[in-house]
Amino acid sequence: LVEDDLDFAELIRDFALLRRDWTLIGHATSLKDALTEIGTTQPDVVLLDLNLPDSEGTATVEAIVERFHPLAIVVLTSLDGTAASSIALRAGAQDYLDKGEATPAVLSRTIRYARERASYATTIAEQQKEIENFATHAAHDLAAPLRSMRGFAAILEEELGERLEGKHQEYLHHIIASSKRLQALITDLMEYAR
Repeated sequence: LVEDDLDFAELIRDFALLRRDWTLIGHATSLKDALTEIGTTQPDVVLLDLNLPDSEGTATVEAIVERFHPLAIVVLTSLDGTAASSIALRAGAQDYLDKGEATPAVLSRTIRYARERASYATTIAEQQKEIENFATHAAHDLAAPLRSMRGFAAILEEELGERLEGKHQEYLHHIIASSKRLQALITDLMEYAR
């Protein structure tokens, strides 16, 4: 829990005592303390107030996301729900909850969904890394023989270009053109993976 309103923090502690599906393992009242606490306790979910003594709004969420992504973040706010949700979600939070609507059941459900979303985000990040690794290796493995093929085709063109008869010269140009298209496909593959 990252909350500088001590009365609300006490309410969240009481909610945690009523529920068996989550446990409150730490409390910080500033972003600086939160970063230390999160690093020490390694929670599954951070319940985060947007406005702290040393940070406000998007910067609060972004600081935690930057350091601990893909940690699940639920923003607890007393700000206008629509504005707060868009700020929080764009900055990397999984969910938000208006402090005035917080109940033990609603908070438990929100925590559960935030965990699931963070788990999906982790899976997606791992899959993206696998795709990038595959594309990198595939591009490397395809590029080496392609360079050789293009190099030998260039030698043939330089040494025999004038002496080749019509069809043979045409075949050589097809080999060179096809190798250029293959190089473009490899480049596109790498770009897609990125």
